[in-house]
Amino acid sequence: MNRDFRKIGYILGILGVSLIVFLYGFRLSYPLEPYYDEVYYVNFIRQLTNLQAYNTSLTIHPPLSHFVDAVFLLLLGDHSWVWRLSALLCGLAVLVLIYLVTKLFFRNTVVAIFAVVLFALNGLSITQARIEMPNAMMLMFSLLSFYFFLCYRLDRVMSKEICILATGICLGLAFATKLPALSWMVMFCLISFNDLRKRSDHALRLEEIFGFFVLLPFLIYFLCHLFIPFLQNHTWSDIWKIQQVNLNYHFHIANTQTHGYSSPWWSWPLMLRPIWYFFKSSHGVVNGIFCVGNPMVLWAFPLGLIFAVWRFLRKEFFPSGKLCRVKLNGLVNGKAVELPFACRSVQLPKGFTKNMDTAADDCSAPEPNPSPSPLPSPSPSSR
Repeated sequence: MNRDFRKIGYILGILGVSLIVFLYGFRLSYPLEPYYDEVYYVNFIRQLTNLQAYNTSLTIHPPLSHFVDAVFLLLLGDHSWVWRLSALLCGLAVLVLIYLVTKLFFRNTVVAIFAVVLFALNGLSITQARIEMPNAMMLMFSLLSFYFFLCYRLDRVMSKEICILATGICLGLAFATKLPALSWMVMFCLISFNDLRKRSDHALRLEEIFGFFVLLPFLIYFLCHLFIPFLQNHTWSDIWKIQQVNLNYHFHIANTQTHGYSSPWWSWPLMLRPIWYFFKSSHGVVNGIFCVGNPMVLWAFPLGLIFAVWRFLRKEFFPSGKLCRVKLNGLVNGKAVELPFACRSVQLPKGFTKNMDTAADDCSAPEPNPSPSPLPSPSPSSR
């Protein structure tokens, strides 16, 4: 019977994976012309492959994703589906990583499959996996670094050295794809510093935190720029000039200039303003690519964030929620009175515990009643 269920599960799994691959890859070549930000990135990789030029007016991101797209263009030709091939592969890899990370968290296959289905049916993930933009690649490397980071903390199948080394490498690749991946670096460092402060068993040493989560990602980020001086009419100083252009855009131009597609960052999870990536009307037929998220995912994000912050504050600064039984002896008709309090421990001033016996334990495991002590036999003088 169990074998039959397993066979059915395998068949459903294969059908589900095939359906997702078909959904993400169907008519990848449409539209045949570049659309949305592809207008810049496709022209950039064409100049990179044909003219050996690194045109900073066409991109404000690090070069890793553009370099990969240029390799695909050289190998497979200048076609619309080739421009988007790396994004498609990264988008499908993200679904695999969603499954691995969720299963590592919850140790439950059903929950992991449910998370994959929610993410796979998200309009954001579909559109980003079908357009020549670096977002899918950055997310893939970021989730891969997060997976290895969790393997080090939650699953000791791989050694500590392999996990933190792989975390730093993937973090550097994500950083070399798009600068916002720097936020993952900050998160890993903060978690590691907190472990070091608490002196937990899996705490890393200070030099390990700095070496694997800071120095190594920046080293990989620099290595991904090493092909630039070998392009025509480029020198080593161009690497620094590219950093200046990218930082100037992200920290100055992007915060001061607006355009027709712009929207405030806080409105993104609420989906107040989705984006038309592509729109074309011909002979009464309208074709469009609409970038909008799944409400079950994005509308639940603010609630989940609030809940996570509340859990953190409750754990760090407030009682843990366990019940403490405080026995007050000899106060009510000479009998013990048990009062439950939602607290981690009970601290009483000196001298106050002379007639009190305090004990704290979990309410889910009640203390067994001790056998009553025998009454003292009366002394001869009391008869």
